[in-house]
Amino acid sequence: MTTIPLEVAVRRVAPATIAYLRHVGPYKGNTTLFRLLFDRLFAWAGPRGLMLPETRYLSLFQDNPNLTPAAKQRLEVALTVPAGTSPAGEVGVRTMEGGMFATARILAPIEEYAAQWIALVADWLPGSGYQPDHRPAMEFYLNDPATDPQGRYHVEICLPVKPL
Repeated sequence: MTTIPLEVAVRRVAPATIAYLRHVGPYKGNTTLFRLLFDRLFAWAGPRGLMLPETRYLSLFQDNPNLTPAAKQRLEVALTVPAGTSPAGEVGVRTMEGGMFATARILAPIEEYAAQWIALVADWLPGSGYQPDHRPAMEFYLNDPATDPQGRYHVEICLPVKPL
């Protein structure tokens, strides 16, 4: 059992149109990879006027990195975009499936991410009355860590759930 206290809320996340870049391969703890992917996505979105104040930034994790071989892990970095946005080049556009998620907001350095997810899945989930479902887990990024005095990430981690 971990000792990280999390305030977990089960809430409905609305579907949204997202523009995304997909990566297949290892990603866990690789901040350089995430930065490169987001930089490419921002380079696509900026000239199209899609970097708006209401834009949300997120990652979607298609596989459990503890169960899926590293070479086959699928990750999408994404941002919300208006419906009707067209894909171009390596950037895809699709609807992110909404639904019920167990969510927790964290403020932590990158080294503590894994422990936060473990606390959600290993500590909170077993007694919650919920089980994971088929949708991807997500992280919504709520700040730019470069603006935090301690370089921390303010993130909402989201585990897709359904009742037992």
